[in-house]
Amino acid sequence: PGGGVEENEDLESALVRELEEEMQIKAIVLGYTGKYYDYQNRGRQFRTYFYYCKAEGDPVLNGENEGIMFVDAEQLPEYRTDGQADLYIQLLKSHPDS
Repeated sequence: PGGGVEENEDLESALVRELEEEMQIKAIVLGYTGKYYDYQNRGRQFRTYFYYCKAEGDPVLNGENEGIMFVDAEQLPEYRTDGQADLYIQLLKSHPDS
């Protein structure tokens, strides 16, 4: 899911809220794995943060997303078109439980 951090909200709370709103799953944040992609668009700065989570429940789309797909880390290059698949794999594998 995507989304922003609301006023007076920390990153982990925003992650849990966005997963609940957009996929109807409860997330338990297990750890932070990294940040990438710092860019500006229309005068606003954007960053992407990665967390390792455990999800409770089955994801359900709410209309904000076109679909859900789970793939092994090694399959990411087949689906990522932004050239960042290697970074995503590195971040996924950096967590001790991976």
